[in-house]
Amino acid sequence: MADLEPLLRLGRWQVDEQRRHLGLLLASEERLLAEQEALTRELAAEQAAAAEDALGAGLTYADYGAAVIARREALDRALAAVRGEIDQAREALADAYRQLKTYETVHAARQRRAAEEAARKEQAVLDEIGQTLHRRRQAAED
Repeated sequence: MADLEPLLRLGRWQVDEQRRHLGLLLASEERLLAEQEALTRELAAEQAAAAEDALGAGLTYADYGAAVIARREALDRALAAVRGEIDQAREALADAYRQLKTYETVHAARQRRAAEEAARKEQAVLDEIGQTLHRRRQAAED
């Protein structure tokens, strides 16, 4: 039987790499959400300024509003793309974890069988010793 330790190490490494990748994607999602929130706050502040100064800021608000809409749409597209990548990364992590669990299950079964075989051999040796002692006692009594 081949040793499974290299496969176990590889499986653990793959799971760790998938977790790191997922963590980076989740951080990107958080950054994009923070940008969306900042844009919303900025828009509210600009709307208030435009309402107070209809002649000054109010005249340029239309251009600003169009730019905000474009930025919001770009953020929405980026967020949708990152969320798609997050879904893929979660699936890849689940696959890597399932593969690791398969290796661990096979490894545990092999270890259990090896321990059972060692115990069986040890018991056979002890049985042989017991039989030999019994025969010697019988021979000494006769």
